[in-house]
Amino acid sequence: MKDQPINIILLLAFAIMSLIGVLNHEIWMDEAHHWLLARDSNSLYDLWKNTRYEGHPLVWNLTLFLISRFTTDPLAMQLTHWIISVTAVAILIFYSPFPRSWKILLVFSYFIAFEYTVISRNYSLMLLLFFNFLRLYPNREKNFSTIVVTLLLLGNTHLFGLILTLGIVAILLLDNFSKDKPGVSVTRSRWIGYVIITIGILLSIFQISPPSDSPFKPDITELLSMQSIERFLAVFLKGFLPFSDISNYNFWNTNLFNSISKIAGGILSLSVCAVVFFCLWRNTKALILFYGFTLPLLIVVIVLYPASIVQASRHFGMVFIVFIGCLWIIAQENRGQVRFDRYDRFLKASILLLLVIQVAAATVAYYFDLKFPFSESKNVAEYLRVNKLENYSLISWKVPIPSIASYAEKKFHVLPENIESSFIVWRNEKKIKENISEEKLIQQTISFAQEKGQSCILITHEKIKELPGTLKLLQTFSHGIVKTENFFLYSVSAN
Repeated sequence: MKDQPINIILLLAFAIMSLIGVLNHEIWMDEAHHWLLARDSNSLYDLWKNTRYEGHPLVWNLTLFLISRFTTDPLAMQLTHWIISVTAVAILIFYSPFPRSWKILLVFSYFIAFEYTVISRNYSLMLLLFFNFLRLYPNREKNFSTIVVTLLLLGNTHLFGLILTLGIVAILLLDNFSKDKPGVSVTRSRWIGYVIITIGILLSIFQISPPSDSPFKPDITELLSMQSIERFLAVFLKGFLPFSDISNYNFWNTNLFNSISKIAGGILSLSVCAVVFFCLWRNTKALILFYGFTLPLLIVVIVLYPASIVQASRHFGMVFIVFIGCLWIIAQENRGQVRFDRYDRFLKASILLLLVIQVAAATVAYYFDLKFPFSESKNVAEYLRVNKLENYSLISWKVPIPSIASYAEKKFHVLPENIESSFIVWRNEKKIKENISEEKLIQQTISFAQEKGQSCILITHEKIKELPGTLKLLQTFSHGIVKTENFFLYSVSAN
């Protein structure tokens, strides 16, 4: 009880700091894309149909669908996400068995304070549900029905949430069959709970499984490629040491240690890998949970995700979160103390150093996000409003621009496909990658304006090299932290 005032102050400090960050954060494509999937779906069936190519279960999209019935402002999504994150942090502060210094560093670590709070994605739901499971785990006999509901939701937040759920079920089964004779401790109600979790797992797999024409197809041969080694090292480097390269403001998803030297980055990755192993190796449940999550995640990243996505730190941050969860379980079994049988002082010092680097990384990211626009989309929408251009048709090339569509609350006319859309349909990725000349796209843009009989606004990610007389550059927005969220605005004359 003596720590309660300090815990409350810590939670308030996180809530205020993160709210300031959220209110000053401009959403980028991935955040806006899921908001628009919900906003522009007229029914739950539409939502399911529109999300078939996403590779994500529906819990986050269902949450956004509900919110978007009341407002079209993407700030509502951000505030909902903030509430979820603050709730997750409250569980960490009030229920985790960590020492006070660890709690403070964890609360303001990179993934908890920035990546999974300021940026609105489905990772915060994983954070909340995983922490809630850890809260319930010490009294699992009494809390089993609540654990079932928690895991049912966790498995339907994200592919990684599904993998984590499988690892948790494994340690729950280990508990059941290690105490007494096999099957004796598993009551009828317990079996019903496992059946419900299994149904949830199957439902998640059904939602994640891509249609036959999806561009995201597993490539098992990638497991034997040189890239697989790089991605293995990235798990521990970007997941545990996410300090960004701050030589310019496009810091996001970069890594300072890897930028300085790939050899040094590899050595650091292997060092972290060793520290993690020696922290967990004497606890069977911790080993099952950590490697039962990390190894499948690594396989998924290698065989499924395009090479460009491997640069995303957010994927590997969940490995760090699961490691923290494993330390949580170890402490619960050691009467509330994180204690290692061998190398205790060295391992604790190593964990403390990792947490300090995480806080430093969060501080840098928070500062840059306050100083520079994360995405220029909000500035573009404001420019359109101020200059009374919001009623003009918006044209984009190859794909819509979800971040601008969110703030402008409009759809794009996408060329060369001639469709009206706000979000990206991934089955069209092959068409998106087709080499269509800039000259042909310009001709189609001019033809569209002539057919409409009125001037239009063309928004591109790159500057047009040869500008015809019917197009005029209106404004350049090029200070976004995310490079793909910089834009060029052109007026297209109908004459």
